[in-house]
Amino acid sequence: YTYVHIYICIHIWGPISQVQGSKAGFSQMVPVMPLFAAQIAQSGGSLGATGVGLVIAAPSIATLLLSVPLGRLCDTIGRKPLMYGGTALTAMGTCATGFSSSLVSLLPCRLMVGAGSCSSMTGSSAYMADLTDRAPAHRAKIMGINQAVAGSVWIVGPAVGGWLAETYGYQNSFLIAGLGSALC
Repeated sequence: YTYVHIYICIHIWGPISQVQGSKAGFSQMVPVMPLFAAQIAQSGGSLGATGVGLVIAAPSIATLLLSVPLGRLCDTIGRKPLMYGGTALTAMGTCATGFSSSLVSLLPCRLMVGAGSCSSMTGSSAYMADLTDRAPAHRAKIMGINQAVAGSVWIVGPAVGGWLAETYGYQNSFLIAGLGSALC
């Protein structure tokens, strides 16, 4: 390996772990939603198909609304503050999701996960772009690895989320995932 390969391996890990951690809290929700709906129904509430759709869509809604403003902020304050702040926000939103007991309390938590994920991904993408400017011959490889990791979360996240929910209960699964996000 050349110096460039070593440099890329060292510097690419941070943004990749940021993407992995922020998306994990998002994707683990998919298999757990039936448990949430049943729990809310048992406590006298109703989530319904529309509520489930809103809860699943909430992180994407936050991403849609915040991508451009966070991109501007990233150029103003730098990449790493968005990466670290986004990871913290994702971890808090994921943990708070575990304590939610109604649609009214669940939606803000999921929006927080989306906002954190968007912040982390915006900072990470900009950081990756900066990194590839230093190694233009490896740009496609670096971006490909980043996208592969981001896509792998949708393979691993629901399976791990389902396993955590079955093993430790759905509320604890979010606390564990939140802690995992914080460690990234």
